[in-house]
Amino acid sequence: MKSKSTFVVLTAMLLGLSNYSMAQDPTYFEDYKTMDIYKTDAEITIDGVDNEDIWSSSDVIEQTADRILANNPGEGENPTGYALSYKAVYDNDYLYLFIKVKDNTYIPYDKEQMTGDTNVDNIELYFSPIDERGSADVSYLPGLKPDLSESQLRISVGSDSYASGTGYVKENIIDGKISGYKYVTKQVEGGYNVEVMLSWDIVISDDYYDDKLVEGQKIFFDLEGADCVDYANGRKVILGWSGDDFFAWKRNSKYGEMNFKGMAATSISTKEIAEIKYLFANDELTLTGVDINTDVTIYDLSGRKVATTNYRGTPINLGNLISGVYLVQVKDAENFKIIK
Repeated sequence: MKSKSTFVVLTAMLLGLSNYSMAQDPTYFEDYKTMDIYKTDAEITIDGVDNEDIWSSSDVIEQTADRILANNPGEGENPTGYALSYKAVYDNDYLYLFIKVKDNTYIPYDKEQMTGDTNVDNIELYFSPIDERGSADVSYLPGLKPDLSESQLRISVGSDSYASGTGYVKENIIDGKISGYKYVTKQVEGGYNVEVMLSWDIVISDDYYDDKLVEGQKIFFDLEGADCVDYANGRKVILGWSGDDFFAWKRNSKYGEMNFKGMAATSISTKEIAEIKYLFANDELTLTGVDINTDVTIYDLSGRKVATTNYRGTPINLGNLISGVYLVQVKDAENFKIIK
């Protein structure tokens, strides 16, 4: 009887130790967030105003960055009252974000006053398209892996789409600019909004592009917002969406999951649209599947009309446009974007 009792006690102790070890395992992190991101064919003007119907879709759920990653000790958990939320949608070529920030002290990008990229209000985006999470051990901080298409891309609030970051995206940044990346900050009462458009191929390489960015697939993603109160002392508060510590950005184990879904529900009815093919090369836009005399209109990302023509069955020359991203609107067909 004593032997049996001893066996039972030892078994219970071993089970308890096993559970304790699992709970303390520094390589295991289960508290990451998930989000569903829906596809859109809507025309989105990057102006800092969420007046497009897609941002009101019942499928496009607002996410909140509510995890404190860093603050000034002794001043409370969030001494500035900083808050951040965002929505996201995608299409075949671009990710779109609408970010709302509550911020009582606006410290925008100012090249003359700032002493570093993190000494202004900023928002950082993290992408990891690989299949497995790495270690969550704080002693293991590998950083982003450019060869695995991991990227950190920073939004410098108030700037003219100034780009900085590390990982895969870094090789695409030239003198603080990157083609296919645009954002606009708009101040509102109590804070500001930032509307963002970024081309998938600047943060994710071709090795993952076709397999990951489709319905039913996912990537690891995170977003962090940082609040400054002056240009001299750096970030006062940092909030994260999924990660839960200051070094979360260096370990994809703490990124959230971005799950790709089909077309988002909209509040407006849509008519059947024509499927067309296009090729933009050497300043000429070639269209296939478009009827002669169809109206073709080109807009820049501010919504300004920059060119209009009737399709004549020959390539449309756009050599007079400056470098940038443009929306092409073909009557009774799906809109698409080109990069010049």
